[in-house]
Order: sequence, then structure tokens, then C-alpha cells
Amino acid sequence: MLRKLFFILCLIAAIYFAYQFAKNKNWLPKNLTTKIDARIPQKITFPWQKAQKMSFEQKDFEKLGENSLNQIKILASKAKEAGTIAQEFVQEVVKEDKGSEKNVSEKAFEYGRYIYCQEVVKQYEASSSSLKF
Repeated sequence: MLRKLFFILCLIAAIYFAYQFAKNKNWLPKNLTTKIDARIPQKITFPWQKAQKMSFEQKDFEKLGENSLNQIKILASKAKEAGTIAQEFVQEVVKEDKGSEKNVSEKAFEYGRYIYCQEVVKQYEASSSSLKF
């Protein structure tokens, strides 16, 4: 699947570069090249590359000067609140099991061994049931 996709992309690139070469050598008629050029994008832009147009007026800057201290205080308090919430979340997620003497890696190893043994038993049961007549 990945090979086919790579092959298709290489084929498209080869066709595009062959077209550009033929166009630069004037081997193609002008009316054909103008039709093709109209369909080929001049520049490919991805959604994350698009610049957002922002327009500000003078009154916006005046309001910013008047309210900037209040806005900074609100922003700082919201950032502090978000930080404490994130810290509480991380502490809750990474909470240790105090009642058990085993650490997380030992528990993970034991669980992996359990899953492995479970699969071995399933394979044995499947093979033993197929051997019975």
C-alpha cells in the first residue's frame, strides 16, 4: 500500500516536471499551457500556514491603554488557575498505590506475563481440541 502511494506520488511529480520542462522549451502550444496553468496551483498552502488577517483601529489601541492593567491581572489570574488545575490533574493521574509494595514497572511486567500465559493456554486448548477425534 505504501509502495503504491509512493509510486503514484513519484509519477505525479515526474509528470509535473516533464510538463514544466516541455513548457520551458516551448514544445507545447500556448493555449494548452494556459489551460493547464490555470488548473495547477501556483503555491500550495496548508491550513496551518494561512495567515489570518487582523485589522485594528485606533480606538482599539486606546482601549488597550486604558484597560491593559486590568486585562493583564485577569490574564495572570486565569493562567495561575489553569496551572493549579493542571497540577492537580497530573497529581491525580500519577498517584502512587501506597498500599502495594510493588512499583509500576513490576505490575506492568506481571500483567504482561499474565497476558502471555493466557494466550499460551488458549493456543494449547485450540491445538488439543483439534487433535481429538
